[in-house]
Amino acid sequence: MPSKHKNARLFLRQEFFKGLKSFKDFEEKTKTLSNTTEVGDAFEILVEAYLYLNPVLRAKNVYLVGSVPAKIREELNLPDGTKGIDGVYEDKSGELIPYQVKYRTDYDTLPSAEVDSFFASTEKSLKDRVIFTNARNFSKDIVSRTGMRGIRASQFY
Repeated sequence: MPSKHKNARLFLRQEFFKGLKSFKDFEEKTKTLSNTTEVGDAFEILVEAYLYLNPVLRAKNVYLVGSVPAKIREELNLPDGTKGIDGVYEDKSGELIPYQVKYRTDYDTLPSAEVDSFFASTEKSLKDRVIFTNARNFSKDIVSRTGMRGIRASQFY
């Protein structure tokens, strides 16, 4: 399934993902990008593919921020616009799960301040949400949240 990300064609044309065999390869390749926006876009595209290909997450549909249908936003009580989440995926059982993608250049711990808007946007009536990050750890404030799963760097390897 082709990526729905606005910059996917650019990355594919540049063959950014070609030859990557591991997440470590991906991290090395991001060092060739010119700014943090490009790095974030590349990681969002990778996560979109991961959602479809991972047998545990089993995404049937992935809706990127800005293209989440109004009906789904209403059902999940998500705000209009593009703030707070990076997308929503629907798993094979029909569950709708919002997600956030955070790429860290220091790789250590993802602080809660970087995902506070995600938590605020998804706090009401949600039993499941996911943060994808290349960080090795989550801050204690993130770990203590209910209805939150995290996919960290070690799980991409």
